[in-house]
Amino acid sequence: MQPPGWYPDPSGQPQSFRFWDGQVWTPVTTRDPNTPWPTPAELGRPGLQPLGQGADRPAGPSLGVPPAPTGPAPQPPRSTTPLVIGGAVFVLIAVIIGIALWRTGGGQPSPAPSAPAAPSVPSAAGTPSGPVRLRCDNGNGNATNLQAPSYSSTGARYDAPSNFAFRYSKSYWEWADDFSAFGVYSGGQEAGIVLGGLSAGNGFTDTATAGEQVLSCMEGTLSSDKPTKAEGARTEPIEIGGMQGHRTTARMSSPSEARPLLVTITVVDSGQPGKLAQLITFVREGNPVAAQVEQAASTLRRG
Repeated sequence: MQPPGWYPDPSGQPQSFRFWDGQVWTPVTTRDPNTPWPTPAELGRPGLQPLGQGADRPAGPSLGVPPAPTGPAPQPPRSTTPLVIGGAVFVLIAVIIGIALWRTGGGQPSPAPSAPAAPSVPSAAGTPSGPVRLRCDNGNGNATNLQAPSYSSTGARYDAPSNFAFRYSKSYWEWADDFSAFGVYSGGQEAGIVLGGLSAGNGFTDTATAGEQVLSCMEGTLSSDKPTKAEGARTEPIEIGGMQGHRTTARMSSPSEARPLLVTITVVDSGQPGKLAQLITFVREGNPVAAQVEQAASTLRRG
């Protein structure tokens, strides 16, 4: 069993590190392996639920065991005896020199050496601030439970298909604020639309990068059910509903699924301080409702 720490994210996300608590992978990720370890409170959230289940049940991540960290072998402890002997010799020499100086100085002791100057401490203004850690488990947990003709969040709105009545577990979207997650699920033909907010305090600060950050979070939550990896991610700038942003598309594959999940993540600046709006659409390749999903996504607007 490997000790707790930051290890390369087993989901394969470039420059992403996931925290191993000594027993299981946690949802906490960062792009800086020198980031301080998350607090027990941050690691104490309930687990994640496999995709396709309506009830919210906890389920721990199963991403495997991290690779053994490399480093020099520990050195045996050194004896302190030489230090004690050396210190005694130093004191003896100092006494002899002091007596000699007393005699040559006419019985007057030499002035005591001045204390060394205290090292300068850099000012707070000069202290560099580290990167904001990506948090995939720190959304506010507010989820819409009732089906509606349209949904709004974080200053954005879209019109939902009338047959999208299946509510996906909120355990899949733990990074989102004030979100809705509705779609259809039948015989592995899942499809859905998620609208919610992204907080800058959780590391989502730029529409150009937030889409791939959301992909990284989805890899972690979907892998709690079965290993899932995002492939072929592409991000392009867009303007939709009077809002500027970026759209990321990718295929999410799993060894246990014959067809990939086609994912589109639209992140826009909807004018909310400290937040971005995200619209996630996902549909199993070959699902006939793909046209409905695309039509609903095109209605994204301010609201």
